[in-house]
Amino acid sequence: MKLSVAEEVVVDTCAQVIMGAKPANMVAFSSAVFGPLQSFIEHCRKLFSAHGIDSRELCTCGQRSLMLFYRAEWLEESLRDPMAKKILRENGYPEVGSLDALLDHLTYRVGLHQGFPHEIGLFLGYPPEDVDGFIRHGGKDSKLSGYWKVYGSTEQAEETFALYDRCRAVLSDLLEKGHGLSDILHITGGNYYAYDHRLLVGNG
Repeated sequence: MKLSVAEEVVVDTCAQVIMGAKPANMVAFSSAVFGPLQSFIEHCRKLFSAHGIDSRELCTCGQRSLMLFYRAEWLEESLRDPMAKKILRENGYPEVGSLDALLDHLTYRVGLHQGFPHEIGLFLGYPPEDVDGFIRHGGKDSKLSGYWKVYGSTEQAEETFALYDRCRAVLSDLLEKGHGLSDILHITGGNYYAYDHRLLVGNG
């Protein structure tokens, strides 16, 4: 894949966090898709960091690397939810500690499971009640399935799914116009509502 195409994958996968509609997104990088991993990952990390989006490598295995791109303040706030804290506590996360400490334990858990521990949804901004429902029901009997499996409010989830789709559509439009990751981060300013308003009135 050429770099521009690799950037398209990152933009689509991280559309919601780029637009400020979601606290975090994950990208699974593979050298077969993205070429030399370390240089491309560092390229992405620098661009995201310049626009207030932090990153953390959750695991690396051979020619694959799993990265979390996140808005730290928002993610930290969402993890303070009482149900989220309960789920994290039950899975060995420190009750008192920084976001970095929680991410350290998540990194350990990802390595331990050689995949995704169920509570990872909390770090992606999924509603705690849905993460709890997924854990209790073993991923079965959900009311709705979209960006995640829903066990709580389907109405709220449908609205969020529509917002996430809109973020992807907006950024897809920018990609088609020839804008790369750097341009898109600059143009959108990480503000979905402000940018979408400009788009609707024809000034995007």
